[in-house]
Amino acid sequence: MAYLGLIEGFYGKKFKDADRLDLLSFLQGCGYQFYIYAPKEERALRQDLLQGLPAASQKRLEQLRAGCTELGLDFGLALSPYNLTATYPSIKERFLQLTASYARQFKPDLLCLLFDDQKVSGTECARVQRQIIEDVLQILPDNVKRFIICPSYYSFDPLLDKLFGARPDNYFATLCQHLPERVEIFWTGNNIVSADISPEDVSRASEILGRRPFIWDNYPVNDGKNISNFLYLKPFNGRRGLAGLTSGHAVNPMLQCPLNAYVLKTLAQKYAGIPDPEIAGEFEQNLRTQLGKGADILMEQLTMLTERGLNRLNALQKAMLTAACELERNNPALKEIKDFLSGKYVFDPACLT
Repeated sequence: MAYLGLIEGFYGKKFKDADRLDLLSFLQGCGYQFYIYAPKEERALRQDLLQGLPAASQKRLEQLRAGCTELGLDFGLALSPYNLTATYPSIKERFLQLTASYARQFKPDLLCLLFDDQKVSGTECARVQRQIIEDVLQILPDNVKRFIICPSYYSFDPLLDKLFGARPDNYFATLCQHLPERVEIFWTGNNIVSADISPEDVSRASEILGRRPFIWDNYPVNDGKNISNFLYLKPFNGRRGLAGLTSGHAVNPMLQCPLNAYVLKTLAQKYAGIPDPEIAGEFEQNLRTQLGKGADILMEQLTMLTERGLNRLNALQKAMLTAACELERNNPALKEIKDFLSGKYVFDPACLT
């Protein structure tokens, strides 16, 4: 079985505490082994890292760490400081002090350092990032079992170059040169959102990274300008034959927390070798049960949510689906779909900054 887990690494509103623990409890029963806290909304671990975590955030993380321990899940914490590469010499001491402090206080089993989704400038970014990684390794306490980094370019996808700047020549050769084997590297596949991840894709990434990649899977996440129009209520596609080829597999979920459960279960089933037709049949049955009284209408119109998208539905179709969600008012899954239909999860560009 692969080292399989959930990474809450999306843009937009992070999960509610109770919903998150309910989902993690379910996934632990499916074979998931870890959880990583990395929501882009958590400014104190990203834009405002050097200001330190507010007391309320510290308490929440301590409770979340305790919750994962109780469930038997490894707990992960991600730091994603803005402009770290460009400003490292001037903030090095403060950054390392905070990193060591959080590693001791929250006792993460996995500590992640994320250089992703930030503007890259200059040809020396890979060298500076390697130095940062090496410095962090020197101050990690023994409780940190795994140290994972996300490079600025975490896929072959040319969209990354368009959004964040052209990747420097020899970026990976420089970043990974003499990088200790202990350092694991996130990789999203051939694309930022990969329809499939095959053994051939993983082998190609392994050659570039000089180690087995740690998959950051951006299915079924729906946090971007285009993908926020969809609810990906269908099993994972492909992703066969990956066991032993990766160092781990982290799934970035949909923003609608309760709707993730049975979708994410299908990935564990693929690693367990269950045939796709059997997975699909069980998934449909589970989803029908989860949707309760709204199941008949919603299952019939599922392609509207998973393939056509919210922005292509007319008023009558939205009204019909909303009515189905109102058949059972205390059903968390139906509430999330209703909120989605009403526009609660419409993409807000402000979430990027």
